[in-house]
Amino acid sequence: MFDISLSEIGFVLIIAILIFKPEDWPEIVRSISKIINKIKNLYSDITNEFKQTINDLDEQGDIKSQITDLNGELQNTYDISDLEQYYNLDSNDKTNEDNGDQTNNKNNSDKV
Repeated sequence: MFDISLSEIGFVLIIAILIFKPEDWPEIVRSISKIINKIKNLYSDITNEFKQTINDLDEQGDIKSQITDLNGELQNTYDISDLEQYYNLDSNDKTNEDNGDQTNNKNNSDKV
């Protein structure tokens, strides 16, 4: 991951031995191990968060596709032309009925 060779690690250990007193080594090792554990936990939390976000986005995509499918099914199920045919409605018939109603209204007003 960090591409550190064994000789580089040995060099760092020799420098650490020269700089720090032997009484301090256990405390230093403890501190380093705590830091490494915190980094591992942080890495784990971040990867879990990314996985959860990806799963949420996948679920949203599934919901969007289901809504789109349902919308298409509703449009196919309730097509306006089918309803016009079922009720025997035609746009020309409707305008003729409107004209007929106006004619009847004129005839009724003439009678009064």
